[in-house]
Amino acid sequence: PKSSKGTLREDLMVDFGLSPSTAPSQKAEKALTRAMHGRLGDQAWDAPVKVVHCDMEARPGYATRKAHEYNDTPQVLRAKVRVLADMIRRSRAMAAYTGAGISTAS
Repeated sequence: PKSSKGTLREDLMVDFGLSPSTAPSQKAEKALTRAMHGRLGDQAWDAPVKVVHCDMEARPGYATRKAHEYNDTPQVLRAKVRVLADMIRRSRAMAAYTGAGISTAS
């Protein structure tokens, strides 16, 4: 693995077969936002930034992508924490299924 610049959005556009030089359709834009930020993500949020470039497959043997690592910008991370906190406040019961990577990068 090596340090790298770029964003998850750029990598997803390639995965989705979209040209980086052409603006994606509204449907593709929604798919990009959902892939980067989940169902409750905001299209105005910045794309996660690639912090580690890795040419290995993330899940060999599956339809997969490279095992790059990405971080949200501090502003987007704060916004995601607010969304999560709101979901927890509104819930009547909550369960968190966690695994490897919940406390540290995999």
